[in-house]
Amino acid sequence: MKKINFVLAGILILQLLVAFFKPSGSTSFQIDRVSLYSNLDSKKINKIIVENPQKTKKDQRVTLIRNNENKWIIIEAHNYPAERSTVDEILTVVPKLKNAKLASDNPKQFASFELGENNSKMRLRLYQEDKEAVNLLIGKSMIQGTFVRKDQSDKIYEIGTSLASFLYLTPSDYFASSSLKLPAVEKRKKIELVYKGNKTVFSRTSPAKQVMNPQGQLSQTEAKWTVQEEGDNPYPSTDATAVSNFISSVASINFAGVEGTLKSKDSAKYGFANPFITLEFTDEEKKTVTIKVGAKIEGTDSESRYLFVDNSEFVFALDKSSYQDWTRETKAFVKEEVKELKLPEDGKLKMDIPKTEDMKLTIPGMDTSKDAKNAIITP
Repeated sequence: MKKINFVLAGILILQLLVAFFKPSGSTSFQIDRVSLYSNLDSKKINKIIVENPQKTKKDQRVTLIRNNENKWIIIEAHNYPAERSTVDEILTVVPKLKNAKLASDNPKQFASFELGENNSKMRLRLYQEDKEAVNLLIGKSMIQGTFVRKDQSDKIYEIGTSLASFLYLTPSDYFASSSLKLPAVEKRKKIELVYKGNKTVFSRTSPAKQVMNPQGQLSQTEAKWTVQEEGDNPYPSTDATAVSNFISSVASINFAGVEGTLKSKDSAKYGFANPFITLEFTDEEKKTVTIKVGAKIEGTDSESRYLFVDNSEFVFALDKSSYQDWTRETKAFVKEEVKELKLPEDGKLKMDIPKTEDMKLTIPGMDTSKDAKNAIITP
């Protein structure tokens, strides 16, 4: 009985100690946050480099520069303008770098976080007033976080943003626009196509209109186009499907990359002096925009060609899928005129059929028609 009393007394003392030392309210745990880089100001950043850290993939690199006009340009794309919203999204990483969470300080964990020498995803460099302020290896990304490692550091941190959603290794992913600046579709009045020295002129006969359908809803009709002969006379008969396909193919023209500018020292290689295809767009105000498709781009398997538009200083790359519908001559868009057959007044069609006695049969080795006649074997 005394043993039981001792046990109960021990339990009671233990409960009193727990109650005495227990802090009031609920217990909370807080993970220490650290700032990876001090004195970092996104407004002072004027250069961004996104690259593949692997030595075998040094060509995967994009350099973004803020120019004197406060506009971002892409160095690897011959200073073509970058999309400002994409750059601004990259700069949102700055405050995240000031609120990082330590994930590991064990170098053996590099590979599992995709931050090793052979499996890290990307490297991000930020320059503040032309001096490198950030050199960061980018590893595994999650929905709301990314694991990173400072260059030459063993510590792995987690920052609260998914960098994989806005960091790219291809210049074209940063383009401000990937389509040519052409007259608005609804304002185009005439399009001239020159291919192999043959000119085809497409003329708009009626613009697109909004009409009320039987259900009382507004719908848009398509503009109507025709092919015209010299002297502004339309061809009597056109292939409506072929014309429609061509008009659709030039509604919006996208380019695959930026290959240079007309000021380049090797601009002769572009082939614009003797273009493969020429397109000229004329709008309702008689303003024109001309496109020239030049030589094939060497080193590509897709038969891409150089392209120039006269309202831009840049030379673009155009895929074959974009220009293949332009490799047509006028005869591909018009139908041959069927001549009307005129009958005599009596409505009967007359044909001159030669008489049998006037027909001569010549058989080798037989001199006369009589010999030929005798040579016929009748069963």
